[in-house]
Parts: sequence; C-alpha cells; structure tokens
Amino acid sequence: MGWTKLPVSPGDEVKAEQIDELRAAIIERRRAVGMSSTSAGGDPPDVAAGDLCYAETINGYRGRMEGLFDHYVKTDGSGDVWSKSSILQAAFGSGRTEWTRVPARAGTPDYSATLEPGDVIYTEHVNEMKAALDLMYLVPLDEKSGRRYGSKDGGSWTWSDEDSDTSRTCGAVGNHQIGAAGEVAESAPFDFKFDPIGVVSVLEVKAKGNLRGTNTDLRVKFINFVNGDAGDPQPTDRTWKAQMRASSGAPSDPRGTDTTVVFEDNLADDGSHTSDGKNSDPSLLEVYVNDYWGPRVVPSLPEAANWPFYLTFVMEEYTEVINAYIGEAHSSGRDLQIWRGEALFTISRMWAKLDFQYKS
Repeated sequence: MGWTKLPVSPGDEVKAEQIDELRAAIIERRRAVGMSSTSAGGDPPDVAAGDLCYAETINGYRGRMEGLFDHYVKTDGSGDVWSKSSILQAAFGSGRTEWTRVPARAGTPDYSATLEPGDVIYTEHVNEMKAALDLMYLVPLDEKSGRRYGSKDGGSWTWSDEDSDTSRTCGAVGNHQIGAAGEVAESAPFDFKFDPIGVVSVLEVKAKGNLRGTNTDLRVKFINFVNGDAGDPQPTDRTWKAQMRASSGAPSDPRGTDTTVVFEDNLADDGSHTSDGKNSDPSLLEVYVNDYWGPRVVPSLPEAANWPFYLTFVMEEYTEVINAYIGEAHSSGRDLQIWRGEALFTISRMWAKLDFQYKS
C-alpha cells in the first residue's frame, strides 16, 4: 500500500495525522517481531489534532524505534542485524550515528539521541524516522529444536533424534571389497527468531552458509583403487554433489525425495577445491572443500502461518557414481576398495523479507 501521509514536505508544518502514520508503522514493525504493546517502554504516544508535539514526544518515538533495530536484518546481504549506528549510516551516509537535533538549515548541524525541552520540532525529525523504518523489512530466522538424523546401513533408512556423528551432516561411505555401504543425512526445522504477533506476509526467504570437508584437511571425497600396477592413472574426479533441500514440512524420508534442491556443491575439484600435493598417490583420489555460499533464495515454502519449514542435508545418491568407479577400476585391472563422499553443512544466517503496509 505504501505511505500516504509521509514524508513531510520541506516548509510544511508537521501534522498530527503524519505523526499518527509514523506511529502506525512503528506498531506494524514491532508486531511483526513479537514485541508486545507494553514492552521496552510501550508504544509511542498518540498525537491528536490540536495537540502540541513536545520534545519528549519525538524522544518516545525514537526510543521505541531503537528498541526494534536489533530485531531486523541489514539489507546488505550480510544477514547481520541492524544497530542504531548502522541503520542511520545506511539511511543518511557514512559517519551518521545519531538522530538530528538541529538541522543544518537551522544553523550549525547538531546530532543527539534526544531532543531537549525548548527545541523546535522540524520536518527532519519525523522524516528521519520514516527513512529508518523503510530499511526495516528483513527479519532473522533460526533453527528450532527437532533436528532429525537419518542413517542407512545396508538396509532401509531410519530416523533418530540422536546425532551419532557430529562431524558431518551428510555422507555416503562404503568398502566395495566386503560389500559394505552406509549413508547419513540430517533434516532441521526453521522458523522466525522472534515469533510474530498476528499474520505476516513473507515475500522471500534467503540463507547463507558454509560447506566443508569433515576431517582436519577438509576432505569431502576419497576414492581408493587397489591391486594396480606402477604407472596406473589416478581415479577420475567425477561429479558427486552434496545437497541442501527445502520442504514445507518434515520430509517423508531422510533422503528428502519430496523436497526441492536449494543449493548443491559438486564434490569434484573445479580448480578451486583441491590443494596442490594432496593427490600424490596414483591409487587415490581425494578432494578438499571449504566453500562459503549464499545468499540463496529458499524456494517453495508454505505460508508463514504453517511454519516451521525444513532443510534437509544429503549426498546425491551414490549408486551411479560408484558403479562408474567400479567399471573404471576394472578397465585398468584394478578394484575399487574404500570410497566415501561426506560433508558438513552449516547455516550461518537466514532471513525473511516481509511485506509491510507502510513502505516506500
């Protein structure tokens, strides 16, 4: 819908209905992050037509807004929350860390957290708060309790509430010589960090994070050929992906067959993963990964009223790639022995873009 009364035009008197619109916007923002009308000093005072607007009125509005800053996320894609200084600098330029007390057009510029009795109320005092509110539309999300751990050891997948291996979030490991294979995956619920009061409309969700190997060298893939001869070529570095998948509810199975891929990283060396000198043995292939990713849009989520939604971390199904390694090994008179692909996913930041009535 947008603003209908603000901003105040230069030279105009500030009207009660304009301050009232500012008040409504502040209340809209605090409701969206679960703050009650009485918390942190309460909602700013109402100003009726014919009332005088005192310094303490503006101070009350500023104070209420300052209590909201760390409930909202910066718009720079970092996923960090606003502070007072950061939001004022984003709105008005580097070096601005306080509100205006005396505007430049009234004399020497003066900045202060509060106005003092006797100060003149200027249009800047109201328009500044509108400008800061226009930057407050991203809210943080975080993981809630209830992460589940899936595993498959030669049979069917099973769920567990206990993490048996904290070094990885997804993996597939096997010994072809003895016919052993196992897989692990994890699924986690996410929701608002601050529970909203009432209904909110979410336009978009974004996340950023890290994917890395699970040992001290950050290894994600290991292929071992045995019974070879000197001079045999190294195993081929084949495509094999670690995936982060999203779903509107808990996935029906640990592999997440009913989910949507949000992000995937190929655990083959693309020229940036594997450090020199880590593949000196011709019978071995090892790949090392430490990749930061994001921000990425998380698609296909339900209405916010039906959250939490789930992220599932899983390795791409291994049968095709391992069969290819078996064939490659046999073509050179060798055998595949130990194989593994595994990774550790972390979500460093996640946030939602909300659709507000009062916005530019």
